[in-house]
Amino acid sequence: MKSDFELSWANKGCTLYYLGSYEEALASCNKALEFEPNDYIACFNKSFILIKLRRYQEAIISINKGLKNQPENHIALYNKARSYALIGNSIRAIKNLKSAIKLNFEEIKNTAKIDPYFDTLRKNKKFQLLIE
Repeated sequence: MKSDFELSWANKGCTLYYLGSYEEALASCNKALEFEPNDYIACFNKSFILIKLRRYQEAIISINKGLKNQPENHIALYNKARSYALIGNSIRAIKNLKSAIKLNFEEIKNTAKIDPYFDTLRKNKKFQLLIE
């Protein structure tokens, strides 16, 4: 069960994220994780912020931490694929995208087709087969 303090910091982080105050949002997520270090939602929220800040390696670490408690979260796997694509690791990007598609076929597949985060993979045959 989440503590009121953890929930307050997590909610503040979400609000700041949507206001575009990413550094402050990150600080709030980190504070929430001090109260509940294994909260997968806070880990996944933190990864969204880190992706916006272009800190992709850190985003992957945060996603992996969240996946320990929620291993079949298609959104987390999708964001992990996006992060790998952005750092140029096409093998891991495609692997994680494939896992996300298995969990939520149509939504993930259709989103990946137009997601600019995957632009570096557009000419990759394995990526093309995956999203067709």
